[in-house]
Amino acid sequence: MEPETILSVVAVLCAIFALFQTVWQVKVSNKQSLFDFRLQLFLEFKSLNQLYEDNINILNSILNENYDMVEMLCPNLMNSIYLEECCEAFVEPLKDYRHKIFLKKREELREKSLKAEMLFNKKYSSVVSEFIKLYEQLLHKLYQFRIVIEKRNVASLEENKEWCKKYCNQLGFKELIEKMHLLFYEIKDKNIIEKIKKDINII
Repeated sequence: MEPETILSVVAVLCAIFALFQTVWQVKVSNKQSLFDFRLQLFLEFKSLNQLYEDNINILNSILNENYDMVEMLCPNLMNSIYLEECCEAFVEPLKDYRHKIFLKKREELREKSLKAEMLFNKKYSSVVSEFIKLYEQLLHKLYQFRIVIEKRNVASLEENKEWCKKYCNQLGFKELIEKMHLLFYEIKDKNIIEKIKKDINII
């Protein structure tokens, strides 16, 4: 075989090897990116689920129509690194940049709900997705409630129980929390958080 032919064959083999190596590196990179993305989404979902559990007594009181407890949920359900910026929006509703931050977080939660549907195991992805979606809706209702309190200059919910009950019923707090309770206990009873951890290989 001529030296030129040998060099040509070697060059072709090197090119093929380089191509396979590139494809392999892309696959590894994509797999790592997917892992990182799923991990971040899981940690944020886990945080929301924990916040809900931490406030289960307040939520149960609202189900029993103790609506003067609603305002306590405002800071409690945002007591995380991911949602802490939203708390400022509840101090002065509809004010400048704080309102925009809250709107942005709500949009992010809606996006995460859709992504959870696509990225997690189909056996439980719809439950996780729906829980995140309803969590966003609950924050929205709490914000609406806070806006009205601010406009009406309500000093004490204890002294305005009838109005509070009527407005909370209009917002549909009870129905929403009932739906979230069903999802929360399904997540708990089916051990979904542990199943997600195993699926994304978290030790």
